[in-house]
Amino acid sequence: FVKVDTFDVTLGDVNGDGRVTTADTSFLAKNRSALASSAGADKLAANVNGDARHTVTTADTTYLAQKRSVIATLQTSIAATY
Repeated sequence: FVKVDTFDVTLGDVNGDGRVTTADTSFLAKNRSALASSAGADKLAANVNGDARHTVTTADTTYLAQKRSVIATLQTSIAATY
């Protein structure tokens, strides 16, 4: 969970439904080019692999597919703490 200016971004929640699921991986795979050229919260949510380039690439899709359940579990744990 990252606070950015006036909107909240959930890392990996690419489709904006509030959860990190396989639907996000599919959405990212289908819309990677559009997300890469975006300047909004969706781009921040899609750049999941933490590279210093701050771009959305196929590496983000692969990372999300591999780590989706870990990301979702961490976010649930963090949310339960607050």
